[in-house]
Amino acid sequence: APGYGWASVVLAEALFTFLLCFVVLSVATLRTGRLSNMFGFAIGFALFVGIVAVGGVSGAALNPAVALAIDASHAIKGGSVWAFLPYALAEFIGGAAAALVFAATRGSEMSTAEEKPLPS
Repeated sequence: APGYGWASVVLAEALFTFLLCFVVLSVATLRTGRLSNMFGFAIGFALFVGIVAVGGVSGAALNPAVALAIDASHAIKGGSVWAFLPYALAEFIGGAAAALVFAATRGSEMSTAEEKPLPS
C-alpha cells in the first residue's frame, strides 16, 4: 500500500493472522465453555477487525492461500507471482505464534480427536 513499507506490511499481517488463528483455536478446540453457535460470530468478527485495521496497510490477506491467489491474479496480467512470499512468511509466523501461545496458555483444555466425535 502507498506510504507503508514491507516492515509495516509484514508486521500487520503477522499480528492479525495471530489474532485470527488464536480466536479460531480458542472457540473451536476447547473442551470447556463451548458455545458452538458462536463460532462463526467470533471468527467472523476477528476477521472483520483484521480487515478494517490493516486493510489499508497490507490488504489484509491474513491467509497464505489468499495472498497467493491475489498474486496469481496479478501474474495473469503480467505481474509477479512472488510478492506473496513476504505475506505468506508473516502469516505462517503469526499462525505458529498463535499455536504456541495457545498451547502455553490453554493447552490443558484442548480436546483430542478421541474426546470430540465428529458431528453426523
